[in-house]
Amino acid sequence: MPGRPSVQQAQNLLVRTLELSQPSVGSDASDATSHPGIRRALSYLHEHFHEDMTLAHVAKRARLSSCHFSRLFRQLVGQTYVAYLTNLRVARAKALLAETPHRLVTAIGFEVGFGSLRSFEVHFKRVVGVTPLKYRWIPERASPTRMSPIGREAPPQDPACHRSAQV
Repeated sequence: MPGRPSVQQAQNLLVRTLELSQPSVGSDASDATSHPGIRRALSYLHEHFHEDMTLAHVAKRARLSSCHFSRLFRQLVGQTYVAYLTNLRVARAKALLAETPHRLVTAIGFEVGFGSLRSFEVHFKRVVGVTPLKYRWIPERASPTRMSPIGREAPPQDPACHRSAQV
């Protein structure tokens, strides 16, 4: 479909977003991709973030022991494996919430890899600061013709308009 980014472009955007939003604890962002095991792990994470995966599974893919992988990942990437995976999932969820206003929040949470709605909401709110549903309706992201998930027009943003509609 014309105008839609490719999977690789979306992955690059997610990586760049995470790099800009997370302070670096390790030496340099390029250090993470210079280590072949961490490079394999990052590539795998970006392709399979929506799947159920453990640190041990990804460490095996990186051909490292779990303990060494965990320590090296934190050192080179600047955050723990779990934090990185969570941020990756939340970044994709943010994009889906913005692009698909009629999809259920629950469906988006499961699609990006969270095991339950509660888990999705807790992690999303911790990373973004608001729940997924509130994020979807942030005024500066909403268009004037935006529809609510149940098919009615979203409530007006101007409080004066909203009061007059209640009469």
